[in-house]
Order: sequence, then structure tokens, then C-alpha cells
Amino acid sequence: MKQLPFYTLLLALLLGGTAMAVEVRDLYEVEVPVADQQGEARQQAMRAGLAEVLVRVTGYSAVVQDPALSDLFDSAPRHVQQYRYRVVPATVTEPAAMVLWMSFAANTINQALRERGQPVWGSARPLLLTWLAVETGTERRLVGAAESAGYPALELAARRRGLPLRLPLLDLEDQARLTAAEVWGGFQEPVLAASARYQPQAVLIGRLYHDTQGNWHARWTLHVGDEVMNWDSNGASPDMVLAAGVEGSADALAMRFSQIVDPERGSVLSLRIADVNTLADYARLLSYLGALSGVTAVQVTEVEAQAVTCRLTLEMGAAAVARTIGLGSTLASVAAGAAPQPAGLQAEFHYRLLP
Repeated sequence: MKQLPFYTLLLALLLGGTAMAVEVRDLYEVEVPVADQQGEARQQAMRAGLAEVLVRVTGYSAVVQDPALSDLFDSAPRHVQQYRYRVVPATVTEPAAMVLWMSFAANTINQALRERGQPVWGSARPLLLTWLAVETGTERRLVGAAESAGYPALELAARRRGLPLRLPLLDLEDQARLTAAEVWGGFQEPVLAASARYQPQAVLIGRLYHDTQGNWHARWTLHVGDEVMNWDSNGASPDMVLAAGVEGSADALAMRFSQIVDPERGSVLSLRIADVNTLADYARLLSYLGALSGVTAVQVTEVEAQAVTCRLTLEMGAAAVARTIGLGSTLASVAAGAAPQPAGLQAEFHYRLLP
């Protein structure tokens, strides 16, 4: 089988406009364990729920330590739109428990964050494909999607951070392209080649093992865009170590994709979108652009036979909005436009409307 050159593959996989992203629709919903249905327990749970929502929405785990947000926690119940109690049935290892489900007001939370200079990470989130190699005794093996239930820490941590995470299928195609030894060794080319079929926005490589004292360790490598990040995590249980891998990935991705709104640095972004063939396409395009985080106005400046040029007025830098567009499944980049310009000047990018 003919293989793509490594750097061509890397560019197509991690920078291309067709990389997959997932629309996360429950960023402002959370469940927190409660001891009872009394008012004091409910207020404590609402503060804890708000903390989790703020971490998800900003993308940063340290946001809850910002003193500028203390008033938000003091008024946490006022930001709850709905809540209800739910009993989690007992399992073989865990007794029955009560949790409080809450839905927070998205617009209120976002506005409060913007007023305090905090970033807001939209609902279009990068798909994180995770290759996990586990060493047990003398054997090293890969963990696939079919075994995800055996590693709940990955899913729980990803849900807590609002990060779409996927494990590979490990079917015959994956097995033909990649071995556990290659993942363990951190060989970039075969890992990225095997990842291409999933069209991820980021690829996380994890190697999990434990020492003779029973402590767990993991080495992590995250590929996103043209960046490669490495870190280690250690803990008394595999769940702690695996959660640290997801947490580190979420922090790194938030730095790239979350947006700090600064009205003083607003700008204009010009988009030329091809493959707009019908009135339905036109309506869908305008609806999508108008709903983008950071866009305050959409003006159509030119209509051609199968293309539309739009001028977006932004409350943040053009590069941040362009990265957000690249995450979605509505527009795909077809040509590099002008580099983002200084505040107030116009930058242009070219896209095509996907079916």
C-alpha cells in the first residue's frame, strides 16, 4: 500500500478543514452527588455544579480559583434554570446514591465570564482520538472502543471537561496499520497514519504501566496542529493517571480554541464561501455564521452563481473565529486566505459549504 509522505499526512490530518469536531450540547448541564434534598445540601451542590460548568466553558481547570469569580459562586442558585433529583441504582460495588441534575443559564454564564475577562469555549469541540497502550506484566496491548467500559476514567474526565473523546476500533484495518509496540514507542508516523481514518482534530498517545510498588504511571504525547506536547502523570490508581491525561489534553486544547472577548480588539473577517447552490444552502450558511461565538454581525457583500462573500463583525481576533469555523462540520477550508490582520483591519478566508 502506498503511504503518504509523513509531513503531508500530518498537515492533512491535523490542519485540514475536514477534521472532525463534535457539537457538545450539554456544556451547561451537570450532576452532583447530594446527601439529601435539604436546602443546604442543594446550595452546596449548585456551587459545585457551577464550578464544573465554568471549567467546561472556559476550558481551564484553574478558573475556579480566580477571585474575580467569587461572586458567581455566592449566587450560584440564581444561575440555575432547572434542577431535579435522581437516584442512581446500586451496583455490585456501589450502593444506591442520590444526585442533583442542574441546567445553568448559558447566556448569563457566558456574559459573566466575558465581563471578567475569562475565555469562552464554544460548543464545537475538537475530537480527541486516544491511542492507549497498557503494559501488564510482560505484555503490551492497545485499548479499543470495545473495552472503553473497562476504563471509565477516560470517559468521565472527558465528560467533565466537555471534550469529545474516542478510542480506536482496533479492527483489522487498525491492526494492519499499527501495533502496540509502535504506540508504546511513540512513533509518530504510523500513529498518525492509523489516525487519519478517524479525522480527529487532536491525537493523544498514552502509555500506562505500574511499578513494583504498585504505583501507576503514564507518559502522554498530544498532537494538535503543528504542536507536539509531552507530559507524565503518576498516581495510586490507574483512574487518577488516566484522568490526568485527559485533563492535560483539555487544558492544551483550550489554549488553542477558547476565546477571550476583548471589545477593544474587535476585528472584521471576510469569508468567501463556495458551493452555496440553493436558497436552503444560503439560509443555512447565514444561520451558522450568525450563531458563531464571537460574531456580532453578518453582512452579505457579494452573491455569485454558486458563492457568497460575507463580512463578519467580531468582538475578538479574526484568528480565533477562523479556528472555531475550522472545528465545525458546516464549512471546509479550500484555500489559505490572507493572514489575520491587526485589530480593525479585514482578513479574508475561503471556504466551501459542506452538504
